[in-house]
Amino acid sequence: MSFNGAYLAVGNLRFSVYPTLSDVYFDTTFEGTTDSSGILVINNIPAGVINYTIKKSGYYDRQGSVSVTEGITTLVSVILNLVLGSLFITSNPPGAQIYVDNIDTGYTTPSTVPNIAQGNHTYKLTLLGYSDKIGDFVATNGTITVVSLITWMPANITATNMVITQSETPCLAGTCTIHADVTWTNGGETDGIFTPNITVDTIPVSPAPYTSRNLAAETTVTLGFDVVEPAGTYSICPSPNQ
Repeated sequence: MSFNGAYLAVGNLRFSVYPTLSDVYFDTTFEGTTDSSGILVINNIPAGVINYTIKKSGYYDRQGSVSVTEGITTLVSVILNLVLGSLFITSNPPGAQIYVDNIDTGYTTPSTVPNIAQGNHTYKLTLLGYSDKIGDFVATNGTITVVSLITWMPANITATNMVITQSETPCLAGTCTIHADVTWTNGGETDGIFTPNITVDTIPVSPAPYTSRNLAAETTVTLGFDVVEPAGTYSICPSPNQ
């Protein structure tokens, strides 16, 4: 190749870049964009050292240099690294295991979880004695996404729906046996402890002494009890549900 009558030695560069559709610059001059296969061929480059920069939104720039050889097409292979985001998440109480997209991150609250790709994700917090906390977040490249403080509601145990079953045999005052079914519901998000303490017309119901029981977060349990040796006159006998 000649320029103003002088011979100019030139060569070619073939860029192979991941991801595809990346922009190629020589110093600060835009030279083109790689195609859907990640390829860009630039011909007739003066022989010598060329400084290049590869750019794509959401990825770190990659700079480098390459020697252009006369009459030769030189291959330049480049892989760009994602500009990853991070997630900061904390909880009350702390110490919950953090999952992102159902994968254990190895971090516990409070923590910043690094290297999360840009886009939509889910998080989950698990902690023994507490219900799981699940939510969505959007990761943005190069930034820290902050999730608002997550607090578990304490145990809130209520007893409802006590059902009394009458005796199958004729009931005589002071001698009949009845059965009581009581439902307990934990409306909180933490495990709780409750102690059954049931009386029917002032008559205590077994077991006695009452045993404390654990009720997991957001669960319901129904327990059955029998009247033990009722004393005095049993006023709801013989038809307690009427």
